[in-house]
Amino acid sequence: MLRGNKFWTLLPDMRTGKTMMHRVFAAGGILYAALRRKARIAHSHRSPSLGCLAVVLFAFGASQFAADFASAQHLDTFEGGQPRWLLVESDCAAQVTGQEIGLTMPHSGRTSEIIELACARGTRAIVAYPIEPSLVLNEFRPRLWVRCHSGKMTFGVRVVFPQARHPVTGGRLTTILWGDSYTTPGHWQELRVTELERRLSAEVMRLRKLHSPQLQLDDAHIDTIVLNAYTGPGRYKIQVDDLDLRGLIALSAAGIPTPLNWRRRWKWREEMPSPEQAYWATVNRAPIWLEHRGESFPWIASLGYTGVVMNQLPASQQLADLNHSRLDVICPPPAQAMEFVESDLVAIKGWLVGAAMDGRQIDYARSQARQASQLPAKLARPLVGEALERHWQFARITDELMVAQPNAASAGGWQDRQTWLREKLSVVRPATQGWVSVNVDAGPALIGQAVAVRKALDMDESVNLTTWPMGARHNVISAIVAGARGIMMRSSEPLTATRGQQQAQIAAIRWTNNDLKLWGPWLAQGQALAPPQLNRSDYQAACLSVRDSRLIIAAVSVPESQHVLPATTGQPLQFSIPNAASVQQVFRLTDGKLQPVDADTSGNAITWTIERPRSTESFVVTNSPPVLAYVAKQCEQTVLSNAVDQVDIASESLERATRLIESRYAKAPDERTKMGAARHHLLALAQAQQRINTAQRDLQRNAPSAAINNSADALDLIHGVFFDSYQVARANLAAAQSSPFVLTPSSLHLHWDLAIACERSQWRDVELPGADFADLDRMLAAGWSQQRRQTDQATLAVELVPGSTTQHPRSTNGLRLAAYRQPGSDPISGGYEGALTRVRSAGIELPAGHLVRVVGTAAILKCDGRPDCGVLLYDNQAGPSLGQLVRGETGQEVAIELYRMMEQAGEFRLLVECRGECDVILRNLRVSVVKPLSGKPNYSTSPLTIGAAELPKLK
Repeated sequence: MLRGNKFWTLLPDMRTGKTMMHRVFAAGGILYAALRRKARIAHSHRSPSLGCLAVVLFAFGASQFAADFASAQHLDTFEGGQPRWLLVESDCAAQVTGQEIGLTMPHSGRTSEIIELACARGTRAIVAYPIEPSLVLNEFRPRLWVRCHSGKMTFGVRVVFPQARHPVTGGRLTTILWGDSYTTPGHWQELRVTELERRLSAEVMRLRKLHSPQLQLDDAHIDTIVLNAYTGPGRYKIQVDDLDLRGLIALSAAGIPTPLNWRRRWKWREEMPSPEQAYWATVNRAPIWLEHRGESFPWIASLGYTGVVMNQLPASQQLADLNHSRLDVICPPPAQAMEFVESDLVAIKGWLVGAAMDGRQIDYARSQARQASQLPAKLARPLVGEALERHWQFARITDELMVAQPNAASAGGWQDRQTWLREKLSVVRPATQGWVSVNVDAGPALIGQAVAVRKALDMDESVNLTTWPMGARHNVISAIVAGARGIMMRSSEPLTATRGQQQAQIAAIRWTNNDLKLWGPWLAQGQALAPPQLNRSDYQAACLSVRDSRLIIAAVSVPESQHVLPATTGQPLQFSIPNAASVQQVFRLTDGKLQPVDADTSGNAITWTIERPRSTESFVVTNSPPVLAYVAKQCEQTVLSNAVDQVDIASESLERATRLIESRYAKAPDERTKMGAARHHLLALAQAQQRINTAQRDLQRNAPSAAINNSADALDLIHGVFFDSYQVARANLAAAQSSPFVLTPSSLHLHWDLAIACERSQWRDVELPGADFADLDRMLAAGWSQQRRQTDQATLAVELVPGSTTQHPRSTNGLRLAAYRQPGSDPISGGYEGALTRVRSAGIELPAGHLVRVVGTAAILKCDGRPDCGVLLYDNQAGPSLGQLVRGETGQEVAIELYRMMEQAGEFRLLVECRGECDVILRNLRVSVVKPLSGKPNYSTSPLTIGAAELPKLK
């Protein structure tokens, strides 16, 4: 460091009339920078000859060049002139209360720069010293002498990424590479920043993980020397002296063009639009993933998905196709380092460490995470997984954990499943965004049962009986209301664009994805607020806030099946949310447009009422023009697509409702009686048909908003028909899961078809060996068995309970299953996370095409108050997703009832599991079978009709 021999440089500084740049050594800088670039290129392409050539040229090029470069120092000694440093950023309300080039105890020479700051509590008060844009090289080692009587300061350089924009602000992306910190209060200390290339490489990895792997972070350069001058709250002085920019190579010296007026153009931050304008002009979307089953990538992109999840590493051509379709992908990490085309890597957004994982896959997920961590830096990606249980543990392994939404057909009510999902999201959200995986069809268990009935009754229907479009939409919306900020959809079969029911399912998915895109800014960055207060208990709602606006989403709840939606327009729905500081307007997002809503804002709350609510309602509460402009633009872009899709869904739903009425009233002795019994439903379907016809004419006259309104009215009428039939069918069952055919409108007609077919045959009892629960040895010999999960949280019990005790003189023998949590341990997770203990019955050999009935009773000795705890009874044909969850109040006797189709000849077994904390005794289990005898009725293909004169006038 030069001390007594300080020297003036040649070009004027932007404030002091001095410069730090010696143009004498520009040629040497150009040669050196060129050689550095060639050496890096040679290394990246693994070409030792070119890399060695660059080193040889540098070593033997010219001794004079080496001497010139070694002596090329750029020094500011702060001798005279105006102060150089600028306060550019703080989080402590920092103010410069004094600044000068002063004579007080300089490090060398006569003067140094003295800055007096006044700070409140915080962490940073950054002062900046602009320099000409320069290369990021290890040979560049900035040094600065500082002195202060208190605290800790940190020295660094700011790096600018000219090709990258900040994902949130839209401004240019910058970062600071920090070096030494000040640790000797009261004394001069030299601070340095070294190994800039290594620091930049680590920072690039961090930025890609934080924002996006596809950030363009090439051509990074340094434009500012920075000092975090915060030392604590209060008023204090700092001194800086002898800034030495050794090894600096300007971009212009390396042949990279920079603006001639870079001094005037330098800014700490770009002058950007207001934060509101920038945010709403930026694409902010929650991720919408599809589990890939071989569908065409352009087709997937056309449905509004942001990417796909694949169970294997995509081939090079697939990556190219994904990029061409502007889709992202999450896939398993490669087993070892692989060569990828650089442009193809942009599509890979994360490494999948496991799907549908339970506690047994924790070690596997850890091994996948270790494997991914050993990949080269350019392959660094966030780790993504999907868990069924132990969410807290998996969230610590992954960067993004998906919570699997409980199957819509599983035991318990919709609100029970919502409560469970909300709790699990609260566990994973502190560390992740909170994604939810959703089934958009009824699942293979229900599909298998429906197909078995169709075969037994000799039906020639080719459509999928268990996919319900509005059910798929409702599943996704329910996950969002529960707190999901990203969705992964999966189905049992690939999505195709065929006619019929699959077309309606595709329409519902596209419509739903359009809504998720519309809600994207709130889902991506919004803060969850307290849900609105509602006047109807059959709705749930969520509220998200971002940028002086609130989004409210409400969904109708369903008693026991998320697929069978009730009619909703018969009763008004009232919302109430806390009032904002400024007057805000409520807008309903309906019919493809913004519709102002009359709201009462006079008190501490904003209250409004929707007279005819739909199954899903959404509102924006704001007074911000950028927000309204964004929403209006999004609605305008999707209104026609949504209108066409909703007309298709309504038309397909009407066909299924007609088929249901045919089955439900098939036992009527004549057509006159049938028409009389079904009159109420026929009137509703006739009105729905008129609404659909009107909606189709609306589309022809280019009135999509009117088409949406008429389609919504038609769907509400159709839902009323389905829901009434569901309630009638459910009334004769112990639980909705007793008969899987009532769980979705698509298969509801099978309930009546099967009942009629069984009346033509006879039930016969079948012995289930050991079901009298009298002799343990006999039970074990017959094939009964049990399994227990290793856990320190619970005390488990499985035992036979003799009948005719003193307390229960008339009771029969029983099988007791119990799980009690250990004192001081956390509550035992119940519901959908897997069994603590499981009992498997003996097997019964039964032929295919038979309907099996299981009946019994359960005595509740203890049941946790949680709605997802109890004993789950199911069979090996339909599996646990269609089991009956036995629960109730202490001392209550609960009826057990299951109807199952034998999908193929073989063993039929019962399985019983403890879910959560419970104590239940099973008694009187009996099994009987029947062979349905089909009369092969010829169902009409046209809807049942009623005279137009008998229809009430449409409102």
